[in-house]
Amino acid sequence: MVTRRRVLLVVFDGLRPDMITPQRMPSLSRFRARSAAFPLSRTVFPSETRVAVSSLVTGCHPGRHGLVANAFISRQAGHVQTAKLDHLDRLAASRGGRLLQRPSLGERLAAAGRRMTVISTASPGATRLLNHRAAELGHVTLSAHGSGATQPAAAMAAATAKAGPIPEGAAPNTPRMHWAATVLLDHVLPDLDPDLAVLWLSDPDSTWHYRGIGTAEGLAALSGADAAFARVLDRVDAEPAERRPQVIVMSDHGHVTTRATIDAPTLVRDRFGEQDHQPGYSGGISLPGGGERQLAEVAEWLLGQPWCGHVFTRGGDGRTGLVAGSFDRRLVACDHPDAPDLYYCMATDDELDAHGIDGGCLFHNAIPVGGSMHGGLHPREMANVLIVGGSGARPGYSSPLPAGTIDVAPTILRHLGIEDDGTMDGRVLEEALEGGGEAGEGRIEEVRSAGRRLIRRLYAGRAYLDSAHAG
Repeated sequence: MVTRRRVLLVVFDGLRPDMITPQRMPSLSRFRARSAAFPLSRTVFPSETRVAVSSLVTGCHPGRHGLVANAFISRQAGHVQTAKLDHLDRLAASRGGRLLQRPSLGERLAAAGRRMTVISTASPGATRLLNHRAAELGHVTLSAHGSGATQPAAAMAAATAKAGPIPEGAAPNTPRMHWAATVLLDHVLPDLDPDLAVLWLSDPDSTWHYRGIGTAEGLAALSGADAAFARVLDRVDAEPAERRPQVIVMSDHGHVTTRATIDAPTLVRDRFGEQDHQPGYSGGISLPGGGERQLAEVAEWLLGQPWCGHVFTRGGDGRTGLVAGSFDRRLVACDHPDAPDLYYCMATDDELDAHGIDGGCLFHNAIPVGGSMHGGLHPREMANVLIVGGSGARPGYSSPLPAGTIDVAPTILRHLGIEDDGTMDGRVLEEALEGGGEAGEGRIEEVRSAGRRLIRRLYAGRAYLDSAHAG
């Protein structure tokens, strides 16, 4: 008899790998020790949740799937705030119904006659992007934001019948994460029995943003997420070997502490007039005229500001951007018609905050000083958790090779026996699988432009963004 294979994907939103310790996260720490871990795993740029979700489910970089920032100006759809479902609907309509411009995991599983179920405490937009055609494909996506963010909406009734009403959101968001774990354990696995189940835990991200990484609330967020994961792991371990799924644990990005606010949109507007400017710690500017001379002027001015770090423009030579000190946006795999003409990251540092947590940034948004952010290329936000355990995984292994978010989809498909059509940017993590081994070695590539550096790790014909540094 052929054993049916299953995959359980658990995502800890915003979790920095260095925060996984036996004291802070004992269950996840034990799981990592017995599984195949990827300490050189990296997310994509911009290191923002909805961008990373889209790369996770397509196995492709933003320049190919077309979700180029959490907020951006689409040439056809106008301003898109990807946390909002109506904005995602408008973007999909402008693209002929294809919200993501590469096939997603949900679409690939449906084509193979398989089922995918999502249980998420993330924002409605991030939850939608995990399987954006769920209802149409006959799949189920359950959102802790209620039936309005659930696909199909009627599916929420069965979930709350087993797990009770959805708790109010909180910081830490432990009650909602435990509710989601209960939905998975008491409803999704026994009743829906999907081939791929995805559990998205909103902490530590939702708490770290507004409370800070090393605060009492920030550490409690780690404990709460770990406790929810412990319940899931206990159930998996209790399953007969033939029913035990492969368990992939990851985070979408890391975090750095916010140091001070810089009103970049006002500074840019005062210097150059009104622009289509999506601000943040990592921001994007689309120029009304779109001319290279104007773009070069803005880029050169930004690079002269003490609060600005790295700048990426269209129209470079593949490595250097339009002006000395900038980089071509192709280097960060964001060359897409809907991408801003110019991406920038504000300045970062490696200093310790008041709680002994390293890594900080300047920023512009509603996050308080002393909270935390992501979106740029600091090593602490690019490094993401990636662990492959359970059925078919290589136990007690730590990979020396580059890997990343783009590799998760191909690895899931391999375990489920679904043929890879070769259109994804990512690779199967062969070294994480039983009987696997390293084929060749990774190497580091450093690209310089007038004193600024961009680090990429290269392996198997793929480039993984590692970090960016000044000087």
